[in-house]
Amino acid sequence: MLSLFTPVNADRTQKMSLHPKEDTSDTVFHFVETQCALWGTPAELVKKASGALNNLRETARHFAPGQDIELEMAGNRSALDISVGWTGKPFEFPAECPPLDGGKEDVIGLSAYLVRQSAAKTEFRTEGDRVFLWLHFEI
Repeated sequence: MLSLFTPVNADRTQKMSLHPKEDTSDTVFHFVETQCALWGTPAELVKKASGALNNLRETARHFAPGQDIELEMAGNRSALDISVGWTGKPFEFPAECPPLDGGKEDVIGLSAYLVRQSAAKTEFRTEGDRVFLWLHFEI
């Protein structure tokens, strides 16, 4: 997946299938922290990426219900690139924090907003019915 974009370091990649209804925040944090520790990635980037992926996990329950989300992460000491793939359509990143009235759309909007706030750059690409979201994090 990362080959669609320009990865930080193609020699250092790790993949994971995320099951949004089954996997917990701990699953996401463990995946990011374990890999980033091997790469020497600073704690600041680990925190941003973990938070963004956890918010994507929450959002995925609504934009990709019942399906696994494929993750591919590449990193080094100054940046992380994460590609997230699923079958379906892209979702919107609100420019401003959406009003919170307690509905399902509020959860989706807030989670998407927080993902966008965490990443330095984001980009959607599609291939047929597959959607790929590229997230770039840097110091």
